[in-house]
Amino acid sequence: MRYLVLGLIVALLVMRLLRTRWAGKLLGISRRVLEIAHLVLLLVTALIAGIAEEWVLLGVVGALLIWALVDLVRGRRDRAQDRPRRSRRHSA
Repeated sequence: MRYLVLGLIVALLVMRLLRTRWAGKLLGISRRVLEIAHLVLLLVTALIAGIAEEWVLLGVVGALLIWALVDLVRGRRDRAQDRPRRSRRHSA
């Protein structure tokens, strides 16, 4: 069980690194797909950790999940600020 826990932690950290822009280009996969795969891996790992009562792994998963959610909120805010606003022109 110890090796499964270590393997899952390493897999989570690797997936975290793969969410970068250059990794997506290197793999030929969009960042959105990598983000979804990362969140799915987090949820599956949390489920395994809960069933196996591995509290350290559950703590790592919780920290990475909070980090992912903060990045998601920050990314949406940044994308919203980058978009030019459309001005409404009223015809008289």
